[in-house]
Amino acid sequence: LGSAWIQGRSPEIGRNPILTIATQHKITFAEVSESDAVGATHSFFNRNSPIEDFKVELLRNVHLKALFSRMGEQQRLLLQSGESDISLRQFVNEYLVEKNYCDDSEARQLFEAALHAIIVTEYAADLEDLSMFHWNELDHLIGGDCYMAVEGSNSGFTSIVNALAKPFRSKIKQSSKVEAIEYHDEEVLVTYSCEKHTQQISAKHVIVTLPLGVLKANLVMFSPRLPFKKQMAIERLGNGICNK
Repeated sequence: LGSAWIQGRSPEIGRNPILTIATQHKITFAEVSESDAVGATHSFFNRNSPIEDFKVELLRNVHLKALFSRMGEQQRLLLQSGESDISLRQFVNEYLVEKNYCDDSEARQLFEAALHAIIVTEYAADLEDLSMFHWNELDHLIGGDCYMAVEGSNSGFTSIVNALAKPFRSKIKQSSKVEAIEYHDEEVLVTYSCEKHTQQISAKHVIVTLPLGVLKANLVMFSPRLPFKKQMAIERLGNGICNK
């Protein structure tokens, strides 16, 4: 559902602008709760075995609240004591052992499904790779989530792209491969290949939305080279199943 999910549906507090666009273009979407995500994730990892709603609610309203409360306390203690950082997985494992959750128990499986739905897909990283000190520094959009209808070719975020592109569809170049971006104070020159011919286009500004894998592989030449901080961010950043 990552390609159809919208966070922050509240019209009063910081509504996600994507949802505003979807509303303006009459794109169908439905509200979804955290419990729905937990239940769906559990079913996915357990061969579509359904889980009773009351168990999901019990986990969400009692056990997960206790876990996140302890997590916050432990985070503050570690930071104050000056101890070394640990992974979120190490903390979770220690917590689940303390609470006597066996590896093969239904409760443990549901816990893991919940953590996958709430943390792993949210931060695009496994618990082993998330810092206990800094994992929750991401700002959240307030107001719950929803997802756009996923039916046919014009669904999910494709419907958003098609709606925004409609006024200037004729100017969009498809099947074109960007090879180089040369940028200066007053102009940006983009070199690209289309049907085995090399072409160039200039503009005052260029928005680069290249996939992380393309940036990591240096398949597009930047001149001058990207700032060192950006190069290091590209090198260290990992690919996830939802974000980044």
